[in-house]
Amino acid sequence: MITLGMLIWFAAAIVAHDLMLFPLYAGADRLLARSPVVNYLRVPLLASGLTLLLFLPGIIRQGGPSHLAATGLDQQPYLARWLLLCAAFFALSGLVYLVRRVRTKPSPPPRDP
Repeated sequence: MITLGMLIWFAAAIVAHDLMLFPLYAGADRLLARSPVVNYLRVPLLASGLTLLLFLPGIIRQGGPSHLAATGLDQQPYLARWLLLCAAFFALSGLVYLVRRVRTKPSPPPRDP
């Protein structure tokens, strides 16, 4: 019975990704590609998405009793810590953008003789 449930969940995840999520983030990427800061947004978005996938069970508090029994800790701080981590990703990316923007000042136009 568990195997059937896992197969149904896996099939639903494939359908949800291919029909809903992929067009959504492909369209968002097309809009971002027109911006000069595209990579300064892509990198923290990718890092935020990957950490969300990694810590999603803790963030949505799935398996709370098992987590408590195994670690002695509850899952309360996962969401706040993930949000702080995402904010740090974007702040660091913004800082890198700002430093590169300041370091590459436009050269003054040449003077006429």
